[in-house]
Amino acid sequence: MMSTDIGTQLPDNLFDQLSNANPPEQSCKAIPICTVDGEGWAHPALLSYGEVEVKNRSTLRVVTFNGTKTTANLRMNGRLTILFVDDTMTYYVKGTAHEVPGPQADEGLGYAYMDVMIAHILSDAPGAGEEGAVITSGIIFKW
Repeated sequence: MMSTDIGTQLPDNLFDQLSNANPPEQSCKAIPICTVDGEGWAHPALLSYGEVEVKNRSTLRVVTFNGTKTTANLRMNGRLTILFVDDTMTYYVKGTAHEVPGPQADEGLGYAYMDVMIAHILSDAPGAGEEGAVITSGIIFKW
């Protein structure tokens, strides 16, 4: 199955999920992301739903830690792919990040705030048209 490009606007189910501030069912789900380093290699990292916020249908805000390779890559070239994968959906959101000032309450805490302008969103479904292949969960972590 090939991914389907669904444009630059967050679909309803993803928009609603990201708009609902820290619902209990999202609190232990990880969101894989990939940036691109200076040598052109994909650099994976994990965020939580508390670190990804919807600004509007075509913009997300991600919060990363200063001093990480992920933040350095975003500052260098802004390239970012965010994967939303669980038993209800699979989306690959690709965009360009640029740093924005953080809330005053967070100054000095070591966070970087990046607004991500969505370039395109791919929708995917493993085994579509085939029997037996389904995603049963995303990446789950435990506190």
